[in-house]
Amino acid sequence: MLCFLARTTGRRAPRRGDTANLVCMDDLPWRRLFGLVGALVLTGVTGCGGRTGLGIYVQEEDPSVCEQPIAGGFSRRFGGEQWEQALSVAVRPCGNIVVTGAHRGKLDFGQGELESDTDGIFLVTLDPAGEALWSRTFPLAMPELAELRSTHVALGDQGQSFLMANFSGSVDFGGGMVHTGSGLASGVAYARFDEHGNHLESRAIVDACDGGDTIEADHASLLPDASAILTLSAWGKPVLGGVTLEGECGEQRQHLARLAPGGDLAWSTEIAYFHAADTDDSGTTYTGGNWQTSSLVDKYGPDGHPLSLPHVYSPGAVAVAAIEGGGAIVLEGSNGALGEGGRIIRMSSEGLVLWKRSLPADIGRGLIGADAAGNAYLATTTSSAVDLGTGVLEGGSFDIVVAKFSGANGETISAMRSHREPKDDTLGYVLGMAVSSAGEVILAGGFNGLLDLGHGPLVSAGENDIFVAKLEL
Repeated sequence: MLCFLARTTGRRAPRRGDTANLVCMDDLPWRRLFGLVGALVLTGVTGCGGRTGLGIYVQEEDPSVCEQPIAGGFSRRFGGEQWEQALSVAVRPCGNIVVTGAHRGKLDFGQGELESDTDGIFLVTLDPAGEALWSRTFPLAMPELAELRSTHVALGDQGQSFLMANFSGSVDFGGGMVHTGSGLASGVAYARFDEHGNHLESRAIVDACDGGDTIEADHASLLPDASAILTLSAWGKPVLGGVTLEGECGEQRQHLARLAPGGDLAWSTEIAYFHAADTDDSGTTYTGGNWQTSSLVDKYGPDGHPLSLPHVYSPGAVAVAAIEGGGAIVLEGSNGALGEGGRIIRMSSEGLVLWKRSLPADIGRGLIGADAAGNAYLATTTSSAVDLGTGVLEGGSFDIVVAKFSGANGETISAMRSHREPKDDTLGYVLGMAVSSAGEVILAGGFNGLLDLGHGPLVSAGENDIFVAKLEL
């Protein structure tokens, strides 16, 4: 009889001091043993009731944290008879995709039916081929008062997910109810989950003023040390990580803050008015906004200290994407009075403009992304025919348009346009975009009717369905 000392170690290598369980072949068939393990590590010879066996560790494959990206694009539809919409998407270096958004009623991503009678917050992890690994829903309590405004997801090392939601009401992410406000007063709830979707931590960001004012979280990033960078817009005095931030009741202020891995406030600073923000892995944050007719792009260090940047004068920055290694891509809004479209700008880490790229007049809003090489990615919607530099993309329906621009000079590398039916339906929108380590564009949003992003038509089942797509530009 052949016996083993077997120990499940997850994805890490075995360490000195790990304990093991005795497994003999009479107890576990060979086929089952080798069908379940991801790696077998020989550790020595051991006794097995007077018999000799091999000491091995069973290193289990973790399906939610993959090792190698899987090439190939896809489009997926998810939805039931009521409404659903994806609001934010993020992608891990290995290609796994995490999506969050809102739904009501029944929703099945392929890992079991989720159900919410009120507005529900969903969180799902898809593998690089678009198949669900796990999914969760978190219904809002107090349905007569609860209102979900938006959600956002950020990803960290060790497979962590950081979910943030703006709403009034209460929700249980798995650690007990958290309450953000009621009626016109709303706040923020956030939660951390491990690689399997298990709850680690959840808290609320509420207002300390009598009656409560509105607090909205606009951006979140998880850093390699598991701390989180947040930006907040607050009409009052937000309570974050056990600390009341400076403010005046009824007065709007913007804050940049860092939460320690345990959820306590590490620091916060008041920042200039902004529309968008993004943070790189070093903890450097770029914010984009406008003041009167000037576009302001500001930079803050990992300690929240402002770093001086020259200001770019324009109609206003509406989206920002940090480039790993320094610098940012900025999307500036269109100037309708002058009939001008928006512009994409690449800035160095010192704030110098490396290049500018003008967009067609009908494109002044959208989502922006960047890869490590500084290439820029744009996702937007339009019903007009547009030429982004690769030829005219014919109009006719309210379509999603995606383009990639060279990090070296801003020239268009590629562009594509979706196909929509019915053509006059405006419920075809992209609300989340992420760029993978391989330069693939991950889109998430909602649609009604038919949507084709190049992988065959998706047809909605309810009044508004979710789409998630991976595009290779």
